[in-house]
Amino acid sequence: MTSSEHLGARQLLLLLITLELSAAALYETFARRFAARGELKLLWGELARDERHHARLLEEMLILVARGIEVQEWPRMDSKRVDALIDEISAQLERAEREEISADEALAFTISLETSELVECANDFMTTLSRRYPGLPLLESTSAHVKRLIAAVDRLVEPEITTLLKSVVMNAPRTAGGPRKILICDDEADMVESCARICRRSGHICLTATDASEALALFERERPDLLITDLRMPDRSGLEVLRQAKQIAPHVPVVVITAYVSEASAHEALQAGATAYLPKPFTAYQLRQTVDSALGL
Repeated sequence: MTSSEHLGARQLLLLLITLELSAAALYETFARRFAARGELKLLWGELARDERHHARLLEEMLILVARGIEVQEWPRMDSKRVDALIDEISAQLERAEREEISADEALAFTISLETSELVECANDFMTTLSRRYPGLPLLESTSAHVKRLIAAVDRLVEPEITTLLKSVVMNAPRTAGGPRKILICDDEADMVESCARICRRSGHICLTATDASEALALFERERPDLLITDLRMPDRSGLEVLRQAKQIAPHVPVVVITAYVSEASAHEALQAGATAYLPKPFTAYQLRQTVDSALGL
């Protein structure tokens, strides 16, 4: 068995670039194969762009390694298993080109590929190299990558697939892309539940409140990683919640959501310390992007 201990940096990077480009080609073929289903075309299109982005970053690493960067310890990776995975991707690509693969089979293979041990090892390797040499680009963590897949699957309304992917994120280490505790406050119970459902699908832990007093009590007791609050509520405004939350824990980011959008209210919220101002109605994708940005993911 050949491990990464017997591979030079250049050989290992070339192998990983081949893996990323093979996955990108497969996803592009899936997107064409199922172009009639707009949601599936969008899903695989996003994943293909993601893989090609990774390949470009790996090529940047390869250039720097060629200039003489040395690494004493490489994360262990079995090159034969990587070769086998590339062969498996090629086999699925041929099936897709012959239109012999169903949408369910393509989704199942996508999930198995994105959650495979080898992909995780590859990401660990790239993260280790990036941290050791700050000049190298930093790739997102495995859980962050899977969360991007969840965002795309959300639009397919496939609860079983989303649940599977969520379990992968929840079992991942709590790193920059791991689960966070989010407090959501809105006087509309449906809005609270909708936001919580979207955030939970990203693997986060959600606390909910339907009035400002309850939210502030939870905030002080639980000290969440993020607060999402409505701007207009019966007992007190979201701005008051924002200001009091900042007095309790100034470092916690706050996202203000509102159906009553105005330049004045946006300015006031941001002046009071809000990290983001999100107008209603918003999509699941918009909320997830806002949450990830506020958390610095």
